[in-house]
Amino acid sequence: MNTSPWLTGFAPLYSPHITHLILGSFPSEASLARRGYYGHPQNQFWRLMGTILDEPMDTMDYEARTATLLAHRIGLWDVYSGCERVGSLDSAIRRGQLNPLHTLFAAAPALQYVGFNGKAAAKAGQSHIPEHIRTQTLPSSSPAYTLAFAAKLQQWQPFFAQGRV
Repeated sequence: MNTSPWLTGFAPLYSPHITHLILGSFPSEASLARRGYYGHPQNQFWRLMGTILDEPMDTMDYEARTATLLAHRIGLWDVYSGCERVGSLDSAIRRGQLNPLHTLFAAAPALQYVGFNGKAAAKAGQSHIPEHIRTQTLPSSSPAYTLAFAAKLQQWQPFFAQGRV
């Protein structure tokens, strides 16, 4: 029997003061190898955030990037805490184990907006978001989703304009 390896994701990046949360599905192989969110060099997440926040994310190390997000009251997590998967595609996720999202909502009382980084995250996570939190499905920042950067930015920017980051 050929089984996929069990993979474990990351702890949430948050503070009690975050107003916005980006929920991905599960970290890519590159992110797991680098032990940090959005670690694939072609993933456009950090470029999107740098443009939206007018911060030089491309010149920062990972710790500075995450500190910058928190300074702007933005958190990160994934819908799944663990799964079986070969490769990095969301479509390859098997036996996904959900993160206890309710614990983050309780620990971050200022949270008002959840942006799903891609349709797979939205499909898996939408039903676990409290009704008082506004949600939006954003185009995936993954290099596998070939929408042009400008088109992604056009949809990501208004999400962060809500409630002023």
